Amino acid sequence: MHANLAAGARFLLRMDDAMRRPVLIDAMQQNTVAEGVLVDEPLIYERGCRWQ
Repeated sequence: MHANLAAGARFLLRMDDAMRRPVLIDAMQQNTVAEGVLVDEPLIYERGCRWQ
């Protein structure tokens, strides 16, 4: 995930369940600033995914 963030601004990192990816949101304007990209799916015995 790459984003140019303004100094002093507030951002939220959330999971977009519909798109199945993390998103970074501008807390004041509620605009999406950046979206994560799934790198790999976890094996059945692992609990996490790798995101980029």
